[in-house]
Amino acid sequence: MVNEDKKVLMLPLDDDSSKTVVQAISNETARKILDFLADTPSSASEISEHLGIPLTTVMYNLDKLSEARLIKVVEKRYSKKMRDIKIYAPQERLIVIIPGKRSKEDVLTILRRMVWMIGALVIVSGAIKYLTWAETPSLLRESAKAPTIPATHSLTAVSHTGAWFWFFLGGLFIILLSSLIAILSMKKRM
Repeated sequence: MVNEDKKVLMLPLDDDSSKTVVQAISNETARKILDFLADTPSSASEISEHLGIPLTTVMYNLDKLSEARLIKVVEKRYSKKMRDIKIYAPQERLIVIIPGKRSKEDVLTILRRMVWMIGALVIVSGAIKYLTWAETPSLLRESAKAPTIPATHSLTAVSHTGAWFWFFLGGLFIILLSSLIAILSMKKRM
């Protein structure tokens, strides 16, 4: 059973909970309801009225979405007749479906590694952009004073401006390659 407070829902393909999630989101009506709730947390009757779907169909799909842990009750109100009215909203979590026989811990390790790598890549790329961009304004100021731009200055400005971009792309390639190697090595162990 998955803790409701977790931000990442890990579902192995052979698990019953993954089947429940897939069945819930494969239903077009359920997807419409989920999409509507993403914009406006609502009660069953409000969903029925807004989407033009019979209330019984809405209730059925809300039950399936709740069972799949894709929505939650965020508030309870009382009607004029003092009946409970539940207000539904989507769960704010990432859903990761795990193929094969990998453990949840293996996948979490890969995801954590990727987040740290991408964070480091963004910081280093930003630093390179900042350091190379510092030279560009002086080159642009010089070109505004002179009637012609020397070829060496214009090439330097262009090459410095793109350095951070190429570093970022290369870093992404390395991250993807290292992730692929990690996945393949886990596959060999099984």
